[in-house]
Amino acid sequence: MKDRAGEWISKKYLKGKHPDFFKSFFELTFDQGLNHECHSVTTEDGYILGLFRIRNPNTKEGAPVVFMQHGLLGSAENFIMNGEKSPAF
Repeated sequence: MKDRAGEWISKKYLKGKHPDFFKSFFELTFDQGLNHECHSVTTEDGYILGLFRIRNPNTKEGAPVVFMQHGLLGSAENFIMNGEKSPAF
């Protein structure tokens, strides 16, 4: 017996989505030809932060850094969701 709810969700929400919709942060940056790193930092009160670094392989050592901070309900993906036009790229 087919999962009718799963089939309905697939038809309603997943059909026609852009292929990038299903990719992770790292897949999206890799597709743009960029290097990426993920660092975990624990704050004094025990909260674990995920810090991401995206770097063009052609960037010279000592180049200035651009720090981007998302809002309270945002995530790192907010800066990379629009292909080559994304703020992080």
